[in-house]
Amino acid sequence: MEQIIVLHGSKDESRNDALAGRLRSLMGETGNYHAAFIESHERSVDQVMERCVRQGHRNFNVVPVLFFSASHYCRDIPRAIGRVRESHDDIECSIAPVLSHHPLMQRFIEKRLSELPEDGVALVMAHGNADYAAADRELFDLLSKVETRRPLHPCMLRGKLSVAHVIPGLEAQYDTFHVIPIALEDGFLTSKMKEAVMDETGSTSVNFTPSVNFDSMLKEIIMDHMYDK
Repeated sequence: MEQIIVLHGSKDESRNDALAGRLRSLMGETGNYHAAFIESHERSVDQVMERCVRQGHRNFNVVPVLFFSASHYCRDIPRAIGRVRESHDDIECSIAPVLSHHPLMQRFIEKRLSELPEDGVALVMAHGNADYAAADRELFDLLSKVETRRPLHPCMLRGKLSVAHVIPGLEAQYDTFHVIPIALEDGFLTSKMKEAVMDETGSTSVNFTPSVNFDSMLKEIIMDHMYDK
């Protein structure tokens, strides 16, 4: 079975090269896989699968490096697989769950919480999508399993859990916000998160932790999803 690890990626292929390099560093010598990128014009999911099919492969496991079930997971990846099936109706393909379903994501959040000072409320923040309520439910479910005495709230950049909906109700109660971004790395998305939070906060002190940033636990989740553990 061919393993295809799917990252969000970029239309800029040099950016995808950098992501592929970080993925190689993370995975090391463990596991044989192909890297694909949702936004790529050269290494999209269907392009990578097509190359494998031309080499004689027919069985695939797609492992999305996506945290929640929004448009990329629910729409874009299935459509890409569907395009390959239009020409090759004999292929078999499974799609692994999003990362938030794995118990190590709970441990990751608990680790970030343990590194915070004792004051303030913690927000666990992801991208979100107003059209995909499943992502909100998954974030709620993830946080319900986190063991902490600190006030902890879900928050999204987009959708019903957006900062515009969440922060105003908390500002009257807390002087300090600690934001834990659920993003693959510190970069464009985390910058957008910071901008959105700062636009909604007044005199409140705001602290952002590092994102997932290719943490070693990510390798364990990917390996489990590659080999269905």
